[in-house]
Amino acid sequence: MRIKLLSCLVLSASVVSGAVAAGEALQLEGATARASYSLGHQIGEDLQRQGVTFHRDAVLAGLRDGHSGRPGRIPDEEMNALLERLKRRIVQRKVTSRRAHSEALIREGTEFLEENASKPGVHTTESGLQYKVLKPGSGARPGPRDRVRAHYRGRTVDGKEFIDTRNRTEAAEFALDGIITGWSEGIQLMNEGAIYELYIPHSLAYNARGPLAHQTLVFEVELLQVNPESGGTK
Repeated sequence: MRIKLLSCLVLSASVVSGAVAAGEALQLEGATARASYSLGHQIGEDLQRQGVTFHRDAVLAGLRDGHSGRPGRIPDEEMNALLERLKRRIVQRKVTSRRAHSEALIREGTEFLEENASKPGVHTTESGLQYKVLKPGSGARPGPRDRVRAHYRGRTVDGKEFIDTRNRTEAAEFALDGIITGWSEGIQLMNEGAIYELYIPHSLAYNARGPLAHQTLVFEVELLQVNPESGGTK
């Protein structure tokens, strides 16, 4: 079975009719020609992004031969082996790149927390969670199974904001036993009416999950109400 390796292996039918020589003007008239060029351009970008190098004339020759039904100039078994090897290289390159990116995010977060720990008003819990009291509260304090209503603003350590509930029509409401560990721990330190800034290590945040994986996060949280359906408990 031939390997469906990359979108580059489908390219566009337009190249079958003949490659454009270097310097020759390319006519992009009509929907077929323009769609074919768009496909080729997208494939070229994909190859560049994946760091794949290739011999253009050989690619075009293979497209022509395959589309015309002529036998391959390389035995099928060798072609399959070559494509499988290329696929493994691409996959390994992606894995290595993702690992390096994850390690960089973890390192950035660790350095941020180390520096932040010495700033005035910042406290560090046994778990590694850091917090700062921006405004103390005097109302109820939630337990680990309570529901709360709160406003919050979240950002990464490089300052990029990814959420602000004050842009919504209503505050957020959630159970403390259904959220990330750092959030649950931090909000249980607060009383109604308090505003805290929480500095959450990646291991207490999303860890390796989702778009915020491996990132240390900073949240400004205003605890509005504990157990909203019951009016709060002391």
